[in-house]
Amino acid sequence: MRRHPLLPLLAAVLVGAAVRAGKIATEVVVPDFVASYLLFIDTYGVFLQSGGGGAFQAVVYNPAGQQDRYYLAVVHAPSKTCVWVANRDAPITDRAAPLRLTARGISAEDPNGTVVWSTPAFASPVAALRLDESGNLALLDGRNRTLWQSFDRPTDVLVSPQRLPVGGFLASAVSDSDYTVGGYRLDVTAADAALTWNGSLYWLLSTDVKSPRAPEGAVASMAVNDRG
Repeated sequence: MRRHPLLPLLAAVLVGAAVRAGKIATEVVVPDFVASYLLFIDTYGVFLQSGGGGAFQAVVYNPAGQQDRYYLAVVHAPSKTCVWVANRDAPITDRAAPLRLTARGISAEDPNGTVVWSTPAFASPVAALRLDESGNLALLDGRNRTLWQSFDRPTDVLVSPQRLPVGGFLASAVSDSDYTVGGYRLDVTAADAALTWNGSLYWLLSTDVKSPRAPEGAVASMAVNDRG
């Protein structure tokens, strides 16, 4: 039988990977893991960091210190920039309410135990939650196959090497302390990229003289280059 090349890495991480409350893990956590802002209050909600120096962090995040809005988020640690939010329209409303990782996926609960957000159902059990060095948060099965990843569900930021495919969009937050979907939106189509505000178009890439592009060929995706 052909051995999957990444299996030894995941197996090594799974051994002894039970994370105590309050201790930041590196790269991977496994079911059954529970986080809340209160459990990780000493690390300001951070429960997982990427490898290679920990440039990215997975965190139970309360932007601007809000005590009634907690999100599963990915933060770029050097700049303290929030680059992705899971439950932007359904925040956890209590610092003690749990965020759970089980074999079925991730779920966020409100104080009475009602699930306010969760990942979809999967055909295979979840074996690990991994945060890689590019800032992608992914659920893996026992063979290291990706079941779900944050790069497929961007919110209001793209990071390199993330791509925004045709049909994808970024949407602004209401404010720095409320990550509910706001009025500004960037959409990528097969012909263009468009900015709208509350549904009203105000910018097209094709009409911007400062944004050169190939004269022919359909758009496949938008990405951030090494100069931002």
